[in-house]
Amino acid sequence: MDRGYAGGDGSQRERAMMGLMNSFPEEVDPNRGINYLDIHDNWALADRFSDEDWDGRKHVDEAGIRIAATLLFTSLGPLVIHGGTEMLRSKGAAPLMEIVKTTATGDLAYHGKRDTYNHRRANQFEWEYAGASPGERPMDYAAMNRYWQGLIALRNRDAGAIFRVGGQVSEEHYQWFAPENNQLLGYVAGDVFVLMNTSWDAATFDISELPAGTWMQISDGTVFVENGCECTQTIDAQGPASTETIEITVPSRSAPIWVRSQD
Repeated sequence: MDRGYAGGDGSQRERAMMGLMNSFPEEVDPNRGINYLDIHDNWALADRFSDEDWDGRKHVDEAGIRIAATLLFTSLGPLVIHGGTEMLRSKGAAPLMEIVKTTATGDLAYHGKRDTYNHRRANQFEWEYAGASPGERPMDYAAMNRYWQGLIALRNRDAGAIFRVGGQVSEEHYQWFAPENNQLLGYVAGDVFVLMNTSWDAATFDISELPAGTWMQISDGTVFVENGCECTQTIDAQGPASTETIEITVPSRSAPIWVRSQD
């Protein structure tokens, strides 16, 4: 039942920070690790974040998936994206339990949702809801797809180059804002600033030492500007030498993003 930091488990904050840095002990530099959320034969993310029988065809915690995706796309090193996750692809037909089916040629192991390679039906894509909006099913497939498009665009733009690095990086590659509430996490990497609230209540960050510059909001954690976000929050920061504290309220279950203007 573990949905990790993105699912609201604040005890996983430090591991989430290590994942962003790709800095687990066995990884001497970011390129030694590969970050991903779900992948071919394993759990589908929509099923992991479903609150109905672990079946993403029924219902999905879309906010949790957006937070997880934000963590992925603002992490260092190589990424792997499982095609279909961006449209809430489900393997809900796979059972939770592990079973062994005896056939004429021998036993065939089915490892349930955690390893679906032997499940023919579960591995079939169901395209009829791809791009659909709420009404046919409770999830907004189209909006989720647009959110992933926004994250891909962020990582590919000049500001996103801070994540596309190889070789060793210093511990200062990220500047962390880690409030006492471990369900909150903020960080700056180069010209990208993220505030993450994994709790079910709105929360206020008291930010000091934000690098100087004009920070333009590009996402409210649900929608990116290029896909219709009416983001209006601009932050004019004076830099670490200033004594100012900037208060920013972040809605529940969201991760808004700012990019520093180069003008």
